[in-house]
Amino acid sequence: MGLFELNTGHIAVRIRGRGAYLVPRHLHGEHGIGGLGALGLEDLVEVDLATGTWTDGQEPPDEVYLHTEIFRARADVGAIVHCHREAPVALSVADVPVVAVHHYGALFAPAVTIYSEHHQINSSERGRVMRAHGATAVGVDIREAVAVMFPLDQCARRQLQASQAGTPRPIDVPVGARPRLFANTIRNTWFWFAANEP
Repeated sequence: MGLFELNTGHIAVRIRGRGAYLVPRHLHGEHGIGGLGALGLEDLVEVDLATGTWTDGQEPPDEVYLHTEIFRARADVGAIVHCHREAPVALSVADVPVVAVHHYGALFAPAVTIYSEHHQINSSERGRVMRAHGATAVGVDIREAVAVMFPLDQCARRQLQASQAGTPRPIDVPVGARPRLFANTIRNTWFWFAANEP
């Protein structure tokens, strides 16, 4: 669905009961494998959540700490998607948060937090901050994380488009009433995504 341009971005999935998670190995350089669509099971790296070290000798992405710090902070998160979509990045460069401008955007009310740091997330300290770099979505599993990233990108694009015509007006979402995605929406997004993968 265009979430991962070139071979940038990465996905991590928690291994329940093992204190570890899986992330694609480093995709760049001499041993790079190309885009995420070329990944196989042999390209996944197991990372120890407590130490941040990887166990199988393959090198994870430099931004392994982005995943480590989120998993440490959020026991409810089972999967993380990080990508560099243009609209969310453009809004963060302008220091304008993504706001809820359409029905699925209610997930992000009142606004998506913009972190102040812009460097690559290559340390535990930087794993807690991010700006002008990309977008990160989480879910209880990989399907939900992808299903959250897609409307985040849609919401940011619609907000940018609306700002060319005037001032985007967020929808009303009562405080404390932020919805979750319906199981049917997650399933449909995932099936559409999988069916259209090149």
